[in-house]
Amino acid sequence: QAVPLLGRRTAGARTIARALDRARRDTSVKAIVLRINSPGGSATASESIHRAVVRAKEKKPVIVSMGSVAASGGYYAAAPATRIFANPATVTGSIGIYAGKISISGLWDLLTVQRETLRRGARADMFSTDRRFTDEERKVLTERLKAGYDLFVGRVAEGRDKSIEEVEAVAQGRIWSGRDAMAQGLVDELGGIRAALDSA
Repeated sequence: QAVPLLGRRTAGARTIARALDRARRDTSVKAIVLRINSPGGSATASESIHRAVVRAKEKKPVIVSMGSVAASGGYYAAAPATRIFANPATVTGSIGIYAGKISISGLWDLLTVQRETLRRGARADMFSTDRRFTDEERKVLTERLKAGYDLFVGRVAEGRDKSIEEVEAVAQGRIWSGRDAMAQGLVDELGGIRAALDSA
């Protein structure tokens, strides 16, 4: 779909997952080349694409060609591929997860704007910008982030045929150039889309 004002087009997770599923079922398709150029974003979207790659790989080779960046969710989606290609300078990895919020309650006070929150449930307004996290919310968020991080590391370990400890050694949110990522076993070969197509 088109991105207003930027003159660019992007494909969302549902579009990509459907395309991968169609290619998986199409008997005339012998291999799939997936081009990833993404800094990540939604954990749900990354998981959706990841699962589609896993399903496709059960039927035929899935070759990933990483563009200038395949970090965080971009790498999450690439991890289970049969082979991963990156350019020497591709921003790769960032196997990590974070979350937070901005509290603008001071701004509302400065503008003399009075606000009232109606909520149902103990943490329904946890991510409200009207206040800071409580200690309990901070604890819950930390637990959620740890669970998400552990899932990410596990997905990479499974996809790259590595131990959790091996992935942990290159994870923790660090980023690598494509060349360094290959040395760390996060990428199989250096090359662009043409090399990926040739491999397919």
